[in-house]
Amino acid sequence: MCWLRSLLATIAIASGAFAGELNYAIQGGDQLSITAKDVEQQAWKIFNGEKAPLIIVAAVVNGSLVVEEFKWPFDTQPSPTPEPEPQPGPPTPHPNSVTSLIWIEESEARQPSQAAALIDKSIREAISQRRISFRVVDVDVKDEKGETPSDLAALIDAAKSKGLPVVFGLDANGKTVLEAKVNTREDFESLLRRLGVAVVEQRKEPVGSSPPQSQSKPAQPQSSGSCASGSCPTTGRWLIRRR
Repeated sequence: MCWLRSLLATIAIASGAFAGELNYAIQGGDQLSITAKDVEQQAWKIFNGEKAPLIIVAAVVNGSLVVEEFKWPFDTQPSPTPEPEPQPGPPTPHPNSVTSLIWIEESEARQPSQAAALIDKSIREAISQRRISFRVVDVDVKDEKGETPSDLAALIDAAKSKGLPVVFGLDANGKTVLEAKVNTREDFESLLRRLGVAVVEQRKEPVGSSPPQSQSKPAQPQSSGSCASGSCPTTGRWLIRRR
């Protein structure tokens, strides 16, 4: 690098022609950093010119010395800003971190598929067994003051922006750690599986089957003299007296 600087110091400004075409890279915002691209070594020197400072760049490219005047502004494009790396999706919450589920909907617009998810007995039992509280909240819910409850206001606003219905999972501190749109029973069951909640299907009785008969006492054996109909004639005794 020292020999490049010494060379620049000995270059006469009268030498009007400089060979080579260097490419430059620009980095920074308010304070720019400009360097020659794809070079092995480089050095910059500023001389007092007639009208403006004269900037000379000397660089070694593929083993050859290239010296040229750096003019500002120059016709080149700054180095493209690298595109940001894609952000990972929301992490799956730890199964034990969710202590409550809140289903937010427009109850008047509830669809049959959504109702099927809400009333499913196997889903309700699975949630209860895991001791997870479950609430169904209408977006228009109001407290005694006629206002949206403070603990639900942020969730309701988020649900409206995402499209109803939305299920939120909260941890013990009330922090939202899970959210998902649910439109069918299958959607709800899939969400519960992410939490480690196993939904066991209730066994359905075949159509037309009758409930099991209750056990009855075994029939008592009848004696040979008993009456099968249950209504037996009685036989009276006649007392015959002789005169």
